[in-house]
Amino acid sequence: MDRILVLTAADCWSDVSACLAGAHCCAALNKRISYGLVLRNEPSASDLDEMHLLGSVQYLVSQTAPYHCFSKLWQGESHTLLLDRSVLFGTGWDLTLLRMLHLLERNGTEHPVLTGIPPLTNAAVDAFRAVAADRMTGTDGTISYRPGTPVLNAREPQRTPFLSLQFCFAASSFFRVIENESENISTFAFVNGWELFVPCLCPCHAQEVLCPLQETVMDPDSENWKRFSRKA
Repeated sequence: MDRILVLTAADCWSDVSACLAGAHCCAALNKRISYGLVLRNEPSASDLDEMHLLGSVQYLVSQTAPYHCFSKLWQGESHTLLLDRSVLFGTGWDLTLLRMLHLLERNGTEHPVLTGIPPLTNAAVDAFRAVAADRMTGTDGTISYRPGTPVLNAREPQRTPFLSLQFCFAASSFFRVIENESENISTFAFVNGWELFVPCLCPCHAQEVLCPLQETVMDPDSENWKRFSRKA
């Protein structure tokens, strides 16, 4: 049975309540959805009451990125969705994501990951964008990212080299792999056999512009980075 952990972070419960309530209301099988929440501030008693209405919710108070807290919040779910708190869900988002992932698996991809940048709720182009590399500064190995081309009119998810931690859906084993990584996560995923894809369907939108962050290549002379950069 496919169960999904929705994993996200926020300063306080009110910042993320709309996101998680939408996930619950719009899921086709919401009894199979659970929630892992990293809060910067302790929730109030009324916050806890609201969380309880969602069903299975685990939270912790931490300044740590949510994927670093995966093991503490995971409850045995087969799949995990890591996302930004500003994401809003469309009807049947859970089955849409699972079907895309299973399609890739049937087509021979052993370890697929769906990732990318969700469009704004009022975006002119209603499609996910890949994360694209804008430039790399040679002196310190810093890569600057930007939104890439939207995936339009595709019958299946499209390959991408770069991971977005603002929207990432995969088997939960993927998050166990990246949980302790802080740098070069796209490279780390590639080296460990995971293949990244941009969703061809749009099961959710964002309320805020989600801009990819910069990343520093810690060891640009390593064989793993050279292999990844050739692919990317």
